[in-house]
Amino acid sequence: MAKRNKSKGSSKKTKTISEKPLEHRRKEEMVETKKTTSSYKSSKKRKKEVPNPLVFGKDNYIVMGIGLALILVGFLLMSGGSMPDPDTWDDNIIYSTRRITLAPLVVLIGLGVIVFAIFRSSGSDSSSRGGEEENEMETV
Repeated sequence: MAKRNKSKGSSKKTKTISEKPLEHRRKEEMVETKKTTSSYKSSKKRKKEVPNPLVFGKDNYIVMGIGLALILVGFLLMSGGSMPDPDTWDDNIIYSTRRITLAPLVVLIGLGVIVFAIFRSSGSDSSSRGGEEENEMETV
């Protein structure tokens, strides 16, 4: 006859299946399933409590938006350049200071602002992340 083991690490005697009445076996099985489901539910609750942090903070996204707006303004400054009369050619319209110098500088400044926003650390995130990294480095 097969013997039924109780939970792991139990020092109590195990009885054979035929020695235990059917009702007791069912009650034990129900208790075991309740224990496993309750631990599963509690682990689910713990996971819900921990929010999924974003890569950047709110300030970083705002600065990135400003950089994107500067890039768009730079491209708008570059646009245009049509001649008022199709029979004439005017170099000053196409090769104006606005299109050749100012617009590319505005685009480059916008790109620089976006790079700054990416590398800038958020105030609350940097202190907690930096501390964890230092602690991990010390323990390793």
